[in-house]
Amino acid sequence: MVSPRQEIRPHDEHGLTTIAGHVNGTLKRYSCSVYFLSKMAECSYRQLKDVPNNLINDLRSLDLSSNFIRSLWNTSFLRYSLLEKLDLSNNLIGFIDLATFFPVDQLTSLTLNHNPIFTLPGSDIFQESKRLSSLSLKYCNLSYFPNETLGFLPQLQSLDLRGNELTYINISKCPKRTLNQVVFSGNAFQEISADVLNFPCRTGQLYLGGNNYRKIDADVVAEFPIFVLVLEFTTLNPEVWKDLFTGIAQSEIVGMYLLMAFNDVSRDFFDPLRGKRLSYLLLQQKAYPFQCYPSIFANLTSVYNMALWTFHIGVLEPAFFDGMKELRILTFRRTQIERVNLSGSSWKIDLRELNLSENNLRNLGPFAFKAVFFAVIFVIFIIFVYHFRWQLRYKHFLLRLAILGYREILDKNDREDYDFDVYVISTDDDENWIHDQLKPSFQRFLPYYKRSRNVFTEDDLPLGMHRTEAVDHVLTRSFKILVLVNKAACADDWFLTCFRMAMDQVADTQTENIIVVFLENIEEDEMPLNVRLYMGGQGPYVEWVEDDDEGQKYFWKRLEKCLSVNRKRNHLIPAE
Repeated sequence: MVSPRQEIRPHDEHGLTTIAGHVNGTLKRYSCSVYFLSKMAECSYRQLKDVPNNLINDLRSLDLSSNFIRSLWNTSFLRYSLLEKLDLSNNLIGFIDLATFFPVDQLTSLTLNHNPIFTLPGSDIFQESKRLSSLSLKYCNLSYFPNETLGFLPQLQSLDLRGNELTYINISKCPKRTLNQVVFSGNAFQEISADVLNFPCRTGQLYLGGNNYRKIDADVVAEFPIFVLVLEFTTLNPEVWKDLFTGIAQSEIVGMYLLMAFNDVSRDFFDPLRGKRLSYLLLQQKAYPFQCYPSIFANLTSVYNMALWTFHIGVLEPAFFDGMKELRILTFRRTQIERVNLSGSSWKIDLRELNLSENNLRNLGPFAFKAVFFAVIFVIFIIFVYHFRWQLRYKHFLLRLAILGYREILDKNDREDYDFDVYVISTDDDENWIHDQLKPSFQRFLPYYKRSRNVFTEDDLPLGMHRTEAVDHVLTRSFKILVLVNKAACADDWFLTCFRMAMDQVADTQTENIIVVFLENIEEDEMPLNVRLYMGGQGPYVEWVEDDDEGQKYFWKRLEKCLSVNRKRNHLIPAE
């Protein structure tokens, strides 16, 4: 029911309705766009001071970002129990009731970024949010994160606490599933130690950048249950870097991103990581000249994929990567490389992929990628052959066919093994053509086809049998079957019945002894189904032409060849 203080404007073809509210019946306070079809409400930048309570009650998504909301109460979302996505970022929220989110137990995504929250009311604020998978509390001035909070979020996949005032993290309970991403960057951590960072939850990527750590406990890093560690915009002294790498070398971490995290690299910078298996290593530095030494990455012996971003390298030499035995993928992005391998040295790494895009390459010498070039060519060749393997096999078959030819599989029974040489299936309209053309030609071109063994018309069928029985008797005992097709035959039911019986005989014996003779030009859509099934099976056929001596000579030669042997078939003519 619409209250007297609401104004609902009719929705358009996209299911959009604008709902406007009033205060004291005069002052316009908000105007939200509601999408009925997708169950969404767009209320951002509406100068709202409270959560509107007159939207449709089956909302799935509600955007309240960039308003003036200061408090959230236990009744704020009572009307929207089906809500799945809620965005409250960029408000003035300083108070959140402990039971605020209890009514929205279907919530999967909650965004509270850029609010002066300072502190959450308790760990159990999300005790009813069993389906929540994404929680973002960026730049909320948080100085404390309740240690049991994650224990109430069994389906959580992403937690973002970037840019707060946290001096420590002490997580005592974890979600049931592995977190995809957790961000602690840009807080007030002074060190990584057991007292400052207690995080036992298994996680895909952990972000710890934006903090200038004075101390890192290698044992704490070694116990991190994470797969990828990301450090961005972090300045550490050499001893702290050494402790960090020592912990990583002893941990289960398989990937590391160092983004704008260092200014220079000494010769022994990566020494603690010798032998550490890393699936991926990304190094990004501020864009000023980077001094590379021979074998600078030599201790990264077990890195599989390495990427260098925004370095100013200038000249890329193979010696930089000597010792990286496991390296297979190498990427240089915006590293201002101008020359490659000026010394002409051999690459001692077994690369599968090398990416030099977004650089300043001028000329590549003929020996720039010795060894690597041939390896890359070989890999490309293998990929090409695998991708086009079926086409190449077919081309190989055609080439072998052209050189060696092929052997047809013929019927093991000779013509003399059959009771009849030829059986002609035709209509009464074809008798003149049979008498004037077919019979004389048989005497000239096929004298061994005895007249007594040929069934040209139904008058030649055996006597003393039912018509259908006689046709079947001749079909099963004929060396060849000629089917004369014209427009009249296409409309003759008895002709089509005989043709179907002949096709069944071919299917049963797997012997290609039917020859279709087209006496007229017939369009495909005028052909009966039997004829189209036969043509689809690529059965032999010839076309008769009137008033064309050369065409008729070709016709009789083609017919003589088709009448000489029976080939075996390796596919069936489909049933109707």
